[in-house]
Amino acid sequence: MASVITAILLVSALASTALAATKVSFPFTPISAASLPWWIAKESRYYEKHGLDVDMIYVGASPVIIQAMLGGQAGVGAGGGPPLVSNVLQGGDVVQVATTVPYAIQSLIVKPEIRTPADLVGKRIGISRLGAIPHFTLQAIVKLHNVQGINIVQTGTTTRRSRAFHKVWSTASSRLRLSLFA
Repeated sequence: MASVITAILLVSALASTALAATKVSFPFTPISAASLPWWIAKESRYYEKHGLDVDMIYVGASPVIIQAMLGGQAGVGAGGGPPLVSNVLQGGDVVQVATTVPYAIQSLIVKPEIRTPADLVGKRIGISRLGAIPHFTLQAIVKLHNVQGINIVQTGTTTRRSRAFHKVWSTASSRLRLSLFA
C-alpha cells in the first residue's frame, strides 16, 4: 500500500511539474507606448495561455538589458538601439528580432527658460545612461543644431529623470512625438 501511495505522489509531482509554466525574466525599457504590446500580452494573459510565467522587470536602460542577456540573467528583453549595435560589433550574440516602433520616440524636454538649442550651452542635460538611446538622441540633437559645451548627467530611469529635472535644464526621454526644436 505504501508503494502505491509513493507512486501516486511521484506521478502527481511529475504531472504538476510538467504543467507548470516556464518562468521567463523579461527586462524592458522604456515606460512608454513602445512597451505597450508587452503589457497588453501580460494583462490579457497571453503568456499564460502559451505556458509562460513572464516576470516583467523595468530596467530603465537598454545597456543594462543587453548586459543581463549577455550574462545569462535574461534570455529575452525589450530594448535596443546603440547598445544592441555595440553588442553585435563587439562579437556579442544578442540580436533584435522585432520592433514595436520603427522610428525614434525620444524627445528633448526642456525647462521654459530654454527657447533655442543655443540656450543649452553650459547647461546640464539628463540622460538615462551613457550609450543608451536617450544619449544617442541627445548627441543627434546637439549635432543637428551645432550645440557644443553641454554637460551630460546620467540620471537613471525615466522616473528618476523626472525627479531629477529640478537639477538639470533638460532631459532626453521617451515622449511620443513631442518635439521642441522641429
